[in-house]
Amino acid sequence: MTVKLTFYDGVNCIGGNKILLEDGEYAIFLDFGINFNEENKYFDEFLKPRQIFGIYDLLHLNLLPPLKGLYREDLELPNIWENFEGHFLYRKVEPIAILISHAHLDHLGYLPYITHQVPVITSLTSALIIKSLEDTSKNLSDLCFVKLKNERDGILKAEENIIFQRKYITYSENHSDKVFEFWKRIERKRINELHENPLEVKNQNLKIDPFEIMFFPVDHSIPGAGSFAIKTSSGWIVYTGDLRLHGRNGHLTKEFINKLKHIDVKVLICEGTHPNIEKIYTEDDVKEKALEIVKSCHHYVIADFGPRNIDRLMSFLEIGKETGRRLVLTLKDIYLLESLSFIGYPDPKRDEFITFYEKPKGNYDPWEKNLLERYKDIPGKAVNSKDIRKNPQDYILCISYYDFHLLLDILPDMGVYIFSSSEAFNEEMKIDQQKIENWLKYFNLEIRGNLVEKREESPLHASGHIHGDGLLELISNAKPEILIPVHSEKADFFEKFKDICKIIYPEKGKVIYID
Repeated sequence: MTVKLTFYDGVNCIGGNKILLEDGEYAIFLDFGINFNEENKYFDEFLKPRQIFGIYDLLHLNLLPPLKGLYREDLELPNIWENFEGHFLYRKVEPIAILISHAHLDHLGYLPYITHQVPVITSLTSALIIKSLEDTSKNLSDLCFVKLKNERDGILKAEENIIFQRKYITYSENHSDKVFEFWKRIERKRINELHENPLEVKNQNLKIDPFEIMFFPVDHSIPGAGSFAIKTSSGWIVYTGDLRLHGRNGHLTKEFINKLKHIDVKVLICEGTHPNIEKIYTEDDVKEKALEIVKSCHHYVIADFGPRNIDRLMSFLEIGKETGRRLVLTLKDIYLLESLSFIGYPDPKRDEFITFYEKPKGNYDPWEKNLLERYKDIPGKAVNSKDIRKNPQDYILCISYYDFHLLLDILPDMGVYIFSSSEAFNEEMKIDQQKIENWLKYFNLEIRGNLVEKREESPLHASGHIHGDGLLELISNAKPEILIPVHSEKADFFEKFKDICKIIYPEKGKVIYID
């Protein structure tokens, strides 16, 4: 059988990975993420793809590849494919699985458009994060529970409240039965008819004919990240996803690199986000620097470490315990941490140093009401603006730019804002540096950390990505016959490996044949 790889994104850029692997008539996708640089050329917070037209807008702007059979039929307007039959990328593809390396949106953000009949393969940790995302977000849906739409008068509407639960097949060696209870819970959608799909948890290799799939936990700036090795008729194809060696769980990446010695790697699809950066700050370095700042501050402390960066949250939790300050989290962070407590992370109900901000709000979303109900009888869990204003030295307020309206309730008059985010803005977020500076100046808060420029040089920043020396070790251990860089703007770095393997630089939509 002929093995083929087609890169529909993640080529000469950071993020947006969408890699099609075919072995004869069978196909799987490796990630299906948003390319934020490309999407932001057309859309922003206030101008978004029109949901009433399904996948039409994204197809026309080349943000989704025109692959008939891949997407949900309920998101296809009548005769939609007649518009794309002449597109050079148009073809029919019906994958048998989607492999998700981790729960950053530049790797899974377009999953909601894919037909719900295709199983998702990922780590259990990633699955829990993905469900938490869907449960608590106004803008993200259909990651786990797909609400079908009907076409009427040329537009698509979800009227009948028919919901299909996506099939998730996950890897884990440690979980409680509460995981399965959580997986069944629906926070947002009204339901007339629910088609359940039980969560599967595996602790060994997976066989989906004709592919054998191995999952390797690795370290990244979000828990649950993993690399995949897929056995094909042409040999083993290894996909790194995003990984690093300098985080709290760097040993996982080290174990993966060592295991590559025992795999006859035909193709290595390897990330290369930061290959040329020389100075590496570890998560321990970040914690040490942040601890120094918090110890020297006797007023308000705000910590901004980006969404779903649980390792950084754990660092600030340790800092809080060392300095006698309790963390004040958003309800979204509490919800996420609660779901991860089912697989061994701290339980926010039981840790006295974890609190949440009780914001003044007229209407709470259903998931917020349910969460508040679960915590209402636990003393000291909810703190408000008066509590923080009365004793600012007792708290670390963990918020981001999008929560800055809380400052108008708390009214800080002195303190520090620690910017300690791990992810590049073109991967998952945008910020307006000037607006942040305006807010902080207004409330007399000193900025610590680099907002935009030279972020990699900040001791408050630990990259989520492997650096040059680590890539050298990884590739040297794998000894691939073919090396394909992805998720990189530094392709020239990989030239140093041309004497030990064949290097193929992918082109968007161009098929790579693996003999």
